[in-house]
Amino acid sequence: MKTTSKVTKNIQRPWRITAFAIGSALAMALATTASAAPPNINSGNASGTVGVPFSYQITANQSPITLWGATGLPPGLTVNTTTGVISGTPTTAGTYNNVVLSARNTSNQTGTKTVTFTINPAPTPTPPPHTAPTSIATISPPAVWEGDTVTLDGTQSHTNPSGGALDYQWQQQAPASPVLSLSPDNKTDIVTFTAPTVPLPALTQAVTFKLKVTDNLVSGGDKNVMSNAVTTTVYASPGADAEPKDAHVNEATLVQLNGSATRVQPNATFSYTWTAPAGITFSDTNTQNSNAQNPTFTAPLVGVAGSTLTFSLVVTEHLAGLAHDKDSAPDSVTINVDNVNAPPTAQASAVDENDPAYPKDMAEVPENTDPVTLYGSGSDPDGDAISFTWTQVHDTTGAALLPDDTVVFLSDNTSASPIFTSPNLTTQDHVDLVFQLTTYDGHVNSGPSYVTIRVNNTNNPPVAVPAVSPLSALELDLVTLDGSGSYDPNNTPGDPNHDTLTYTWTQSNPDPNYPFTLNTNPADPIATFIAPTVSNAQGSVTLTFNLTVDDGNGGTDTKPVSITVSHRNLPPVAIASATGTVPEGETAGGRDRPAGRIN
Repeated sequence: MKTTSKVTKNIQRPWRITAFAIGSALAMALATTASAAPPNINSGNASGTVGVPFSYQITANQSPITLWGATGLPPGLTVNTTTGVISGTPTTAGTYNNVVLSARNTSNQTGTKTVTFTINPAPTPTPPPHTAPTSIATISPPAVWEGDTVTLDGTQSHTNPSGGALDYQWQQQAPASPVLSLSPDNKTDIVTFTAPTVPLPALTQAVTFKLKVTDNLVSGGDKNVMSNAVTTTVYASPGADAEPKDAHVNEATLVQLNGSATRVQPNATFSYTWTAPAGITFSDTNTQNSNAQNPTFTAPLVGVAGSTLTFSLVVTEHLAGLAHDKDSAPDSVTINVDNVNAPPTAQASAVDENDPAYPKDMAEVPENTDPVTLYGSGSDPDGDAISFTWTQVHDTTGAALLPDDTVVFLSDNTSASPIFTSPNLTTQDHVDLVFQLTTYDGHVNSGPSYVTIRVNNTNNPPVAVPAVSPLSALELDLVTLDGSGSYDPNNTPGDPNHDTLTYTWTQSNPDPNYPFTLNTNPADPIATFIAPTVSNAQGSVTLTFNLTVDDGNGGTDTKPVSITVSHRNLPPVAIASATGTVPEGETAGGRDRPAGRIN
C-alpha cells in the first residue's frame, strides 16, 4: 500500500506529541532531582573604594532563586533580595572578612557562602596650585572718640583657591607718630587698638592701616598681597571749664557757677554735670549734683577763718554719627567762703524739743493752770553764746500790749523756759496770751519768734440733785419736788455767783389716767403738785420726774426722782340694820364713803 505524504503527516503528529510529553516529564523529573539540594553560591571575593559606586552580583548553580541575601556588608552597601545585586557607595575603608552571601531555591532550601570585601581608602586628590592671595581689611567703627577701642578685621582675606593658611601683618599708614600698639599683636587676623589723643589744636585725626597677607604655597606670582587702606576718624574729647575760679563770696549768699566746653566739635551738643563737696546742695536739685550749665548754691555759714569749697564739672559732648557720648576730664573750681557775723536764731514753742509736735506755736490750757511753761531755743551760726529775752505782746506782729489785754507775769523773762500761772476768767470764753522770744549773740538780735497760749474758761457742768417730799404719798396729798441741793462747781467761795442755775421739772412718761398740775418756776428749784386720785383696784402708782439744771453757759445735768402715790382707804359708814360684814365698797345695808368725801 502506498502511503501518501498527508497520511505520513497524520501519523507523525501523534508521535511528536507523545515525544514532547515524554521529554517534559523527563525534564521535570531531572529538575526535581536537581533542586533536592541547597544552591551552591559560586560568586567570590570583591573589592571597592571609598566614595566610588560599587556593584556586585551574587550567583548560584540553581535557578530560579527566590530570595537573595547578604550580611556583614561594608557601610554604604545594601543587597537587593530579589535580584541578588549588592550596590551602593562605600563610606568606610577596611577588610570585611565576614560577608555572608545567601540564596534560597523554590524548595525553601538556602545555601550560604562567606566571602571577603576589601574597601580601599579614597585616593588623595592632587591639590590645585595656589595663586596670589586676596587681602581684604575692614576697620570699625569708622568714627571714634580718642580713647575708644578700634577693631581691625582681616578675616575676609583668603588664599586662592580658598581654604589655605595665611600669614598676616598689619601696617600703620597714619599718623606717622605715635606708633599704635595692636592687641594681641600685628600678626593676627583680628586686632584692636586704642584711638590716640588728637594733637592740639586739631579737632580730628585720621588713623589708617593696611593689611599684608602671605600665602607660602603660592608657586607662581606674588605670595604677598597688600589690602586697600582702611581709616577711622578720631575725634578730640571735649574739655570742661568751671568758673569763677578762686572767687570770694560771703557766707549765706547765693553763688552762681559757670560751666562751658572747650575743643567744641562743629554741630555738637553738650550736657553738664556739676558735683558739689559734701554738705553743699544745689538750688535746682537740693542734692550734691546738678545738670544745669550755670547752677547756684547758698554759701554755708563758716567760722571766722572762712572755708574753701571745691566743685567739679564734667562736660558731655554728643555728636551725630558716633556710637556714644564723650565725657570730658573733670575741671574744678574753688570758691572761698568768707565769714560774716550772722544773727542768731530763736524758736519759741509751747512744747519742749523732746515732744514730737515740737516746735508748736500754740497751745491751750485751762484757766488757773499753774505752772504754764514756755520753751525757748536758739542757735548762733558762728558758734557764739546766746541769751534769751521773753516779752508779752498784743499779737504775733509784735505789737505792744493794749490796756485791756490780760497780763501775766513770767518767772524769769531771760530764762530759756520761764513759767507763769494762767489767769482766772470770769466773762471771757478764752483769752490768747502772746509771747515774743528773741536771742542775742553779743552782736545782733535774732528775729522774733512767737508762741500763743490760749487760756480757756473751764465751765464745769452743774450737778442736778432732785429730791421729793414726802417719799411716798396718798392720793390728794401735796407733793413737793426739791432741786435746791443742785449745785455748780464753778461757783466757788471766791466767786459764789459765777453761774446762775435754772431748773426744769418734767414728768417722765405721764399717764393720762392720773392727771395733775405741776407748779414750776425756772428760777425756783421747788415744784409742787397734788397727788392724783388712784383707784381702789389700782392700789398705787409710781410717778417719775426729771430735774434738769442749766448753768446758762452750755452746761446741763438731768437726773430722775420717783414717788409712789397710793389709794387713800377711808373707813366705811355703818348703818345698823343687819348683822354681818361686807367687803369694802359693797352695800350691806349701808355704803362706803368715796375717798375725799367727808359726810
